[in-house]
Amino acid sequence: MTFAEEHRAAMTGSSIVDLIGVVTGVDAIRHRSLQVQQAARTQVRTFITAPFVAVPPDENTVERMAIGRGVRFRAVLDRDVPAEPGIVRDAIDSLHNGVRLRVAERLPMKLVLADAELGLVPLATTSAGEPDAVLLHRGGLLDAMDALFETVWRTAHPLEVPGPGQEAEPIRLGADGPTDLDRKILALLLAGVTDSTAAVQLGLSSRTPHRRLRHLMDLSGVRTRMQLGGHAVRHGWAEPAAPRQA
Repeated sequence: MTFAEEHRAAMTGSSIVDLIGVVTGVDAIRHRSLQVQQAARTQVRTFITAPFVAVPPDENTVERMAIGRGVRFRAVLDRDVPAEPGIVRDAIDSLHNGVRLRVAERLPMKLVLADAELGLVPLATTSAGEPDAVLLHRGGLLDAMDALFETVWRTAHPLEVPGPGQEAEPIRLGADGPTDLDRKILALLLAGVTDSTAAVQLGLSSRTPHRRLRHLMDLSGVRTRMQLGGHAVRHGWAEPAAPRQA
């Protein structure tokens, strides 16, 4: 019997004690995290924050297999995560595999959700130095985590990169407003991503984001990036451009 089948069988006539379990130790949390993802039938949703204790993103061996059987993955990264070594390349690989990624200003916790039936919430370390996690089965607490993820997802900023074999779009120096590339750079700026990280994610030279943002500051008549961010939000500059009429 699989972990998912065991879970569904155990939920019949379950009490509150059955709905919550505590997992202690790095190895146990890693094992449960992978099990939760393996149990998913339609979707996996995650909050990713640093530091990585049990399952670093580049060691998530379940993701590709789950995608192969039709499971959809959505992940929200804390704004500090893209600065971690190797994360940008791993994010690009995940995007190319069909994972949808967004960046939030600050995430409240780590989180793994499988459909609406299982959840894993890693917690702080114990007094003995071992990390703890709470395993949630279907119930009110899991419903709350479900609602929290969707709320954060709606307000987070999407990450996009050129598709496999595609080149980053050419840079146009139009004076009337932001180009499509500018809009992508602005979205990353609003998400708190650094210039160097944005350059890697968009397939640009290291200086291009700085140059494009400087151009947009001149265009909008502002002096700081914070002011540019406010101008971009007010004028819809960070939104995808409307399709051109034929």
